[in-house]
Amino acid sequence: MKTLPAAALAVLWMAAFGELAAVAPIERKALAEAGSAEVLARGEVQLSPAAFPEGVRLVVREEKGLATLLGSEDNAKAVAQAAAAFGVKTIDFEKEMIVAVSAGPVRERLLKLDVSRLSVVDGSMQVEWAITRMMGRAADPLRHPVRLVLVKRFPGEVVFLSPIESLR
Repeated sequence: MKTLPAAALAVLWMAAFGELAAVAPIERKALAEAGSAEVLARGEVQLSPAAFPEGVRLVVREEKGLATLLGSEDNAKAVAQAAAAFGVKTIDFEKEMIVAVSAGPVRERLLKLDVSRLSVVDGSMQVEWAITRMMGRAADPLRHPVRLVLVKRFPGEVVFLSPIESLR
């Protein structure tokens, strides 16, 4: 099985896009070996800056977990909030699940926070995500954007790879 070291991926990223990219030292499977998971919808929600100060890397497979993520005591309201973010009528947790990522509370004007690839490799789903930032001012409000991705339910392990970060 072929793998690319993270350092090689960082060099390729910088060569291709000419941007500063930081990649943690983790090996990623060669793209040719990976299958992909079906993305049904994408959305974004704002959490309280006090919630999850280290950021979010979660898989939500039930209503209660979604309510906990969104800081709600009402499961139905949490599902309605996420469904609205996705632009769908409802979420069927028997057939679907949510992948959630964030960089934590930020003052920067976040240009882009996204899940760039969901791959199925050796029976596990790998979540690759990217952050593109523009430096903010001290007066910018503290925010906590969370990217949500609605996917078909996956029964196996879900692994969150380190984010690729770009500064503009």
